[in-house]
Amino acid sequence: MFQIENISQKGNIYKNKTTVYQVVSFLECFWQLVIANADIMRKLLFTSIIATLLLACSKDLDQKIVTSSPSQNMCDVHFPENFNFSTTQNLRIHIADQEGVVFRIFGKYKNERDFLASGSSVNGSFLKEMTIPVHYTEIELERWSQGRASTAEYNASPNGTVINRFIKKKSKAQTQTGGTDVLYGINSMGDFFTIDLSDYSSNMLSSPMQGSIALAVDTANDKVYYHRHPNMYSYDINTATHSLHASYNAPFSSNYPRMEYNHNDGYLYVAKNSTLYVIDPADGSTVSSYNITGIVNDHTGGDLAFPPDGNIYMSCFSGLYTLTFNGGTAQATRLSAENFPFQLTSLGYDRNSFLYAGTNESNSRLIKIDPQDGSWVVVKTFNHSINDLGSVSCPVSALPQTDCDNDGVIDALDAAPCDPDIAHEEFTPSQLGTGSLGFEDLWPAKGDYDFNDLVVRYRFIKYLNTNNEMVKLQAKFQVKAIGASLHNGFGLELDVDPSQVQSVTGAKLTQNMISTDSKGLETGHLGKSVIIVFDDAFDQLNHPGGGVFINTESTAPVSVADTITITVDFIQPIASNGAGEAPFNPFIFVDGDRTREVHLADYEPTAKQSLSMLGSVEDDSQPGIGKYYRSEKNLPWAINISHEFRHPLEKKRIDEAYNHFVNWAASSGNNYPDWYKDNGGYRNTSNLYLH
Repeated sequence: MFQIENISQKGNIYKNKTTVYQVVSFLECFWQLVIANADIMRKLLFTSIIATLLLACSKDLDQKIVTSSPSQNMCDVHFPENFNFSTTQNLRIHIADQEGVVFRIFGKYKNERDFLASGSSVNGSFLKEMTIPVHYTEIELERWSQGRASTAEYNASPNGTVINRFIKKKSKAQTQTGGTDVLYGINSMGDFFTIDLSDYSSNMLSSPMQGSIALAVDTANDKVYYHRHPNMYSYDINTATHSLHASYNAPFSSNYPRMEYNHNDGYLYVAKNSTLYVIDPADGSTVSSYNITGIVNDHTGGDLAFPPDGNIYMSCFSGLYTLTFNGGTAQATRLSAENFPFQLTSLGYDRNSFLYAGTNESNSRLIKIDPQDGSWVVVKTFNHSINDLGSVSCPVSALPQTDCDNDGVIDALDAAPCDPDIAHEEFTPSQLGTGSLGFEDLWPAKGDYDFNDLVVRYRFIKYLNTNNEMVKLQAKFQVKAIGASLHNGFGLELDVDPSQVQSVTGAKLTQNMISTDSKGLETGHLGKSVIIVFDDAFDQLNHPGGGVFINTESTAPVSVADTITITVDFIQPIASNGAGEAPFNPFIFVDGDRTREVHLADYEPTAKQSLSMLGSVEDDSQPGIGKYYRSEKNLPWAINISHEFRHPLEKKRIDEAYNHFVNWAASSGNNYPDWYKDNGGYRNTSNLYLH
């Protein structure tokens, strides 16, 4: 339900949702709509007017009332005129360098290090302009020349970062040859295989002496250990031969699911349920033991990993954890989300310390996980199970110089090694991260500011050639929540002429209300390309139990939507920002009415928007000065979070869920630019949907 500010300023007179608040809200909305639609209103009977306006001005009136608070809230603040609630910052890199040098860009925040983009030096310089999440405090550049890398780090400014020199900070030392990150895998059925992490291909090796659910790789001695009670077996990587390594019963009197070799001390670490042992692989003798504490719910299955970054990771059926040792205790801290949808059986890593986990299925999925924030993506589904993994990681400075497509970018750095048209990628918000769009759908009337009427996850990928031009755009969307009874559609406007678009695929149009051309673009737009991703959110997110609100009430069943992948191919390569910057111009259209759009603050409507609605009711859009979709106090109806968004519960304003939201917005984004992160004191979790 929307709030009328001149009522809220008088105190709690609308605390009872059946009294003055409804009446005054209705009358004000009624009068504004009469003014905006006089010709239509005169044709209606008064009783029809009443029924229509109650529907137009109220979204489930009895269910969406927000009571006032004794303390100041976001509805009492007049936010700065020049602030558009953006959670992104501008990044511009222009470095003079020799032809063909490859740069890789990372965003850093505390312990996070997220891959953002790559590109090549062209005509004597590397030029990159993009928007990145505002919470990054540092930008790291990797410079690659002749297969060797050096890095430089720069402080990031929330107001925009400019990098015009590369100052080498450190070199990555070469410690071994080879060049390919490989996972060794095994399963209880007797399959023994490798997974090449450059293309996720699986290669079956000679059959092991026994099937197993526990495997570890010792790269110092080129051995792969695997266990089948009561024996430990080994595989010699150089001779491709299996042998019985040792026979012993310790430390468990049965098979165990977790095993990894620690190159720092030369021991095998094995674990089952809440017990972990350190054993000498030579004879199976126990060196030490630990009780694992902190596992949430299911402690079965899983694996261990010791990547070069010095951290210790453990997976089990309840998710991904990091381990710290203190005395006889191994403290487990969960990194994955509360609702991680897979049971993990195995764990490995690559040269960049990304983790890879297999799932507990006959056709296991391989999941790539960023251990810093728990973000993940399924990279491949195999036709066999994966019960355990071990890692052979090549250092970044030992990359082979093969170039399958002869585009000048070696395969190890090429986004599409055998496609000469694609060499680089640009991710928004990052390679594994997801952003979120939250909408209020009562526009031009004021909403309740829980920003959960429609919540959509996104990740954009620009595919670039060696000239850093975009040849293809891919957008992945997932409906996360519907906190409204209205059937809203969702679209995207690109700042590129339709004549430059070859095709658009992947849209989910189910209501026969959208007209598209042969390319897949919506018709009726000049100079801009408009893509309707879906025309009814309810068709994308099933409502379990038949509820009106989906994933916005803590007691309701959880619903998970399929990912929608939109692919835009261009006739000829265009500039990397030739269609605008992600998330471009996203919008919803309300309840099947294509003339009623809701955009981010100060984003222009499309040609389909009814212009008479701009500046009506509570909207203070002023096209002449570039102000759109903001109230008189500059509050928006939509917000872009360049991060996974834990949206508020029903009837909970965003500032009641995020304690620093008002401070951030009132300071034009200077204070608490990371307000949406899960830092201590940042969130009021009792008001957040946490499933």
